[in-house]
Amino acid sequence: MGILRQILQTFCILLPVILLTAQSSSLKNNAEIFHNPIFEESWPDPYCYKHTDGYYYMPRREDDRRGIGLFRTKTLSNWRNAEKAVVVRAPDGLMSLWAPEIHFINGNFYLYYAMDDGNNANHRMYVSRALNPNNPMGEWTASKRMVPPGDDFWAIDATVLQYGTGQLYLIWSGWPTLNAGFPQNIYIARLCDPETICSQRVLLAEPIFSWEQHGEPLLEGPQILHNAGRVFLIYSASGSWTADYTLGFMGIDNLADPLNPGNWWRHNQPVFWRNDEQKVFGVGHASFTKSPDGTENYIMYHAMEDPAMGWDNRTARIEKFGWNPDNSPAFPRPAGFDVAIPVPSGEQKLSAFMLRYLFKRVPISLNLSGSNSNSFCKAGSAGVATCRLQGREQEFSSFSYNYRNKSGILTTSKPEVTFANNLNKISKQTMATLSADVKAKLDKVADVKIDEKGKFKYILIKVYATDSTGKHVDENSKLVVRGRGDCPFHGDIFDKFQEETAQLEGIDDEILGGGRIQRDGNKILVFGYSQGYGRADHTLTVELIKKSYPTHEITWSNDGY
Repeated sequence: MGILRQILQTFCILLPVILLTAQSSSLKNNAEIFHNPIFEESWPDPYCYKHTDGYYYMPRREDDRRGIGLFRTKTLSNWRNAEKAVVVRAPDGLMSLWAPEIHFINGNFYLYYAMDDGNNANHRMYVSRALNPNNPMGEWTASKRMVPPGDDFWAIDATVLQYGTGQLYLIWSGWPTLNAGFPQNIYIARLCDPETICSQRVLLAEPIFSWEQHGEPLLEGPQILHNAGRVFLIYSASGSWTADYTLGFMGIDNLADPLNPGNWWRHNQPVFWRNDEQKVFGVGHASFTKSPDGTENYIMYHAMEDPAMGWDNRTARIEKFGWNPDNSPAFPRPAGFDVAIPVPSGEQKLSAFMLRYLFKRVPISLNLSGSNSNSFCKAGSAGVATCRLQGREQEFSSFSYNYRNKSGILTTSKPEVTFANNLNKISKQTMATLSADVKAKLDKVADVKIDEKGKFKYILIKVYATDSTGKHVDENSKLVVRGRGDCPFHGDIFDKFQEETAQLEGIDDEILGGGRIQRDGNKILVFGYSQGYGRADHTLTVELIKKSYPTHEITWSNDGY
């Protein structure tokens, strides 16, 4: 239900400025899709962890490379507006923060990362712990250095292996000697707790194959992947600044001692590499997670579209992968930006309601590719267009439709007309019609009163669109829940509503939209966008509140939710 509310919320915002010029015809595929990358800005070394609260957590180094921003979202295929908190800042004198990872170990969250003092030769590993194990978006401990006894050498890309009955090991990329430069090898040591290395390091792997030596001979970015009792170590090889950055893998079986290098086997070929045909280069530094419902496996990695642009061109992407008969991972070829990929299983898809609204009520040729690349319809071969609409947390609902011109004839010409310059003009032209075509009525009232904390709870309103004769069309209606000034998004209001009013009968599963209601003394402010559907339910909301609070000053705002 989350994505449906989110997409309609955004669609109601976009509705007054939709370009009503071309006809869109029958739906080709109502399965939701997405396109890589999952975040528009550079995101090297992406590490994703799916927690028991349903959120995906991913740390990203701040642009100044002196901090860690922790992101979280419930939508694996899109991180563009995920919740973010800066949880770690480098102490004075430290910088060049690299490759942060978040792990949940024995009931606590830990961040592992590397920093130096301005000299790359002094890169070392550090760890921080969340002070509140139930709130990783809150405060964290100061950076603590992790040093193997007697081996204070260059070290980056630390990850944790939880092995057997729970013994912890740290695996990282390092130099063989002080100031060696290259090669970069993979090392392992035992942890006596998540913050302390208590054994000398052991060499696990060196860059011995030719495909591990492009740019420089190096192995880095080790990651652990478990399946069917087997333990795999996926690593990145060659220079990350090259087009030939790639993934290799090794493993250990039968719970053998991981500190004995002889117990590890190693594959002699890369398992995930560049895809020149689709302009995917420098693929590597992966992590692994599952779909929201836990039925699918995903690799998250960074890659470059143009290797000439180097490190700053690395973006985060995901692909679904499977398993070989021997239970080792079977990775796909990395997909380019133009490839439509089904969303991970368990992510909310467009409902029949939204599809009816898009393809029955509103014939659209929507393209924001020039002014806002997050929402667009882009023509492809044989007149099939790929569309994305942006919703809460900028989650994308993507779908395909057969594009037809005004005469109903399929065309392969691109409907790539950006209407940024015409935005105000189109808005004014469509505003009056849209406002006139939408009405609202009170459907159910859960709680109109202000609670003991001065917060409104819920007002449930039904909003109708009308057909060409002015008659209400029930299939183009939506239920609006308003209230909860403490909720940042429409969908959060709905989630609270579901939790606290489960006893209400007859509530449509497709409750959509809504907005916050805040009280400040004698003033009540109704948030949301007052256009189209929003204007209708705003009006009724204000009228309803006035009945209960006739002495209050009640207004609405177009700013925020």
